[in-house]
Amino acid sequence: MSERRNNSLEKITLIQALIRTHEWRRGIITSNIVKAEVGQECADCAQFRSALLTITICGNAKCETDSIWSSGSVKLTVGCDLIIEGQVKHLNLNVSCAGSVTIAEEAVVSQRQWAKVSY
Repeated sequence: MSERRNNSLEKITLIQALIRTHEWRRGIITSNIVKAEVGQECADCAQFRSALLTITICGNAKCETDSIWSSGSVKLTVGCDLIIEGQVKHLNLNVSCAGSVTIAEEAVVSQRQWAKVSY
């Protein structure tokens, strides 16, 4: 158990270091529960996958055209604008956005239970 915990802590430290030095390149952060704060823009929210996802993005947030963002229950707080160009498919979605919310004509937004967007 201790070795597994150490491996998890090493992975968390590596992810934090990569994000801090701007070397994060399209990996996926996945776990049963993810609580994340992005201090800048997030070019593709589909990088986060979780049964329970709480994410705060200080800048703009985007789901790219070719992306499928799929999670369970999602609480998303965006400091600027939210742009959805790809597919967003969750169990439920609660969005609080300080800027504008744009959903492209070709985008797919499909929540199994409910979605709430406040701005």
